[in-house]
Amino acid sequence: MKKIIYNTLILNLILINCYSQSLSFAKSKYVLTHHYDSLNFSNIQEESFILILSEKHSLFKSLDKEIVDSIMKSNYNKTGIMMPVTDKKFTNEKILFDFSSNEMVTTTLKTVGNFKTKRTFPEINWDIKNISRKIMGFDCQQAICEYHGRKFSVWFTNEIPIKAGPWKLVGLPGLIIEAEDETKSIQFKLISFELSDKDKINIDLSEEEISWPEYLRLAKFMQDDPHAFMEQRLGKKFTVTPPMEPMKRNPLLPSQRINFPLEALEYYTQQ
Repeated sequence: MKKIIYNTLILNLILINCYSQSLSFAKSKYVLTHHYDSLNFSNIQEESFILILSEKHSLFKSLDKEIVDSIMKSNYNKTGIMMPVTDKKFTNEKILFDFSSNEMVTTTLKTVGNFKTKRTFPEINWDIKNISRKIMGFDCQQAICEYHGRKFSVWFTNEIPIKAGPWKLVGLPGLIIEAEDETKSIQFKLISFELSDKDKINIDLSEEEISWPEYLRLAKFMQDDPHAFMEQRLGKKFTVTPPMEPMKRNPLLPSQRINFPLEALEYYTQQ
């Protein structure tokens, strides 16, 4: 606890007194508890995420996926075989916020293509309450919002004056420590915060950039004619038996096992 508070004080001093210099990076780790099946509340997925923070950026991505991918790559280098190490599903999407330009960059589902898309910040109208509590040694304040079909209650701290948070919850005057939707099906909780001991952390996303409308067009193409889509993607003709039929569901939507995703279903295909 003393280490967390000490690191917080250091970060505050950097933010307040050293804006003219290159800000050190910080890392926040969160656990997402997601009751993804509204028909069976006992179906739960827990996943660890990391939020990389700087004065101008935040990058949110699955820590569990990075660990599993690293193990698979190591095994492949040793054996030449790419074998899965778990049957658990992890989040592919990475979310980068640029606070200086008010832009959000998100990576896309690999089934459609290895892309990233750039859009403006999500507009979140926060209702900051005059309610406070201490969480992990931080003085926190409550705020409420409605975002993409969900109503969230969050706790943020001015002790870390960066307008970031887990997932796409941004825009408050301090780091979000906890977030929960009103059904208690989605819960983000901070489990650690620390300054990085590195001078620089790479937050660039290497994926090819396309526009959001183009990404939606590709998904529609894949849904209507998956065979032609795969031929275009692979750059060659092929035949399959039986022939591939049009998909019954939009490939941008979460898998069939998830009927309560982070965003309400209608927002996954919005322009």
